[in-house]
Amino acid sequence: MKVSYARQDMVNAAGLGGIMLAVLPVLHYWVSCQTYASDSLQNSTIFGAAMLLFWIAKLLIGFFLLRFIMVSFAAKYDGVTPQVAYLVGAFASMASGLILGAFSMAYHSFINPEYIDAVIETIKAAGLDNLSPSLDDALEKTSDSFPVGSFFANFFWCSLYGSILSLILSRKISSTPEQEE
Repeated sequence: MKVSYARQDMVNAAGLGGIMLAVLPVLHYWVSCQTYASDSLQNSTIFGAAMLLFWIAKLLIGFFLLRFIMVSFAAKYDGVTPQVAYLVGAFASMASGLILGAFSMAYHSFINPEYIDAVIETIKAAGLDNLSPSLDDALEKTSDSFPVGSFFANFFWCSLYGSILSLILSRKISSTPEQEE
C-alpha cells in the first residue's frame, strides 16, 4: 500500500533527481572545456561529431530520466496529481541547474581560470578583434564576470528547459485513480 507524500518527500525526490540529472551535463561541460583547451582535438571533425552525439545522448537521457523521476515519485506515493509531478520535475531541473551552474563557476574560477584567457586569445588570433576598437575592453570586462555569468546562464537554461519539459511530461502522470487514463 502506498503512503501519502509530504512536502519533504517532494523536496527529497527533487534533490536526488537533480543530482542524477546533473551528472551527464557536468561531464559534458567538463569534456567540452577540456577539448577546447586541447589544440589537437579542437579542430578534429571526428571529435566534434562525437561531442555532438554526446550532447544528443545527454539530452535524450535527461528526457527519460526526468520522466522516470516523476513516474517513480507517483508510483511510490498516493495522491500524486499531475501538478505535484510537475513540481517534482521542475524542482529536480532547478537542482540540476544549480549543480551545473556551480560546477561551471567553480571550473572557470578555480579549476581552469586560464580557459577564459584561452578563448580571448583564440578570438584575437582569428582576427576578430579588428571588428571593433572597443572589443578588447569588452572582452576584458566579460572575462572578469564570466564565471558568475556562466553560473546564472546554466541555472537559467536548465531550469527553463526542465520546467517546460516537466510541464509536458507531467500531464499523464498521476497516482490517483480518477486522474489516470
